[in-house]
Amino acid sequence: MPEETSRVFEIVEYPEGEKPDRECFKLQEEPVPELTDDDQVLVRTLYR
Repeated sequence: MPEETSRVFEIVEYPEGEKPDRECFKLQEEPVPELTDDDQVLVRTLYR
């Protein structure tokens, strides 16, 4: 099995009055050849 890696996901803030929609906000995980010192990869993607 592949080595376990900690991944952190953060949702980008959205304008006031607009509720976050799964269709608008999506988290995308991208493969990283080399991990950071803390073995954490932060991927922030916003679809509009």
